[in-house]
Amino acid sequence: LLLKQSGARAVARSRLASLHARDGELFLRSIVLAGPQRSVPCGRMARALRWTLCCAVIGLLPSTARDAKGLLKSAIRDNNPVISFESNRLMGFKDEVPDDDDFTIPIGEADIKRAGTDVTIVALAWLVHEALAAAETLAKEGISVEVVDPRTLVPMDHEAIRRSVQKTGHCVIADEAGPTCGASAEIAALVTEDRATFSALKAPVKRVCALSVPIPYSPVLED
Repeated sequence: LLLKQSGARAVARSRLASLHARDGELFLRSIVLAGPQRSVPCGRMARALRWTLCCAVIGLLPSTARDAKGLLKSAIRDNNPVISFESNRLMGFKDEVPDDDDFTIPIGEADIKRAGTDVTIVALAWLVHEALAAAETLAKEGISVEVVDPRTLVPMDHEAIRRSVQKTGHCVIADEAGPTCGASAEIAALVTEDRATFSALKAPVKRVCALSVPIPYSPVLED
């Protein structure tokens, strides 16, 4: 189900978790909502990402066409409510997509988009590609960057992120949303709250996020 009306999205988001928890399979089984991640008035999608982290719904955030297909196939087969956030900036990207109708990607499994040893960049959606570009630049300076793509916000692959940070000792989080009450804050917490991962850190966690300011209505100003 693709929701284009912002009001319909808001109503659906506010009801999904409560209906599923209250009535279970009597009312709601498998439902998948897909919608744009940005260019939405006044930052509503950024708030939606924060909302997803707080509620009992599955939240997908693919960065490639391959991931989008595999995750959506898994979501359709899942009996829980699912919201898939699709970045408008990725609409022009091309990617190899398996023809296999049974191709799926497990929900809650992060992907190492690039292996490295010096620093971990945990990037979301479109910023995965920016992180890969940064990794190429840093490689010329002798810095080995590992790029981790969570792919799903809920459930998030804590172990994959922690393993990477334990290996590199450095963590940078790239998120288009603001730093407060968002995915970047959640990722920073899961890194620092784990004793083994915190002990492995050689420097504080760094977040690269939007500024903590109101997001303009105009897409031109938003960009």
